[in-house]
Amino acid sequence: MNTAAIRQQLHKFIDTADDSNINDLFDYVENGKERKYTCSPEELQVLHERAEKCLKGETVKYTVGEAHSYIRNSRKRA
Repeated sequence: MNTAAIRQQLHKFIDTADDSNINDLFDYVENGKERKYTCSPEELQVLHERAEKCLKGETVKYTVGEAHSYIRNSRKRA
């Protein structure tokens, strides 16, 4: 998509968006580049442990179809 088409889509979005979406979009444009996502040292440690297990092949892997099926069945039970 070229820049002109993107601008047109953005204008269309802005013209039809509700107040909440406009506020979110404005916040993203104003602060998005400065925003840093942080986590606690404990959360970072869990992330590294999970990544290491994945790299070693110690995690269960699912196909996309299996993952979708699991999610659908979980939602039915809830």
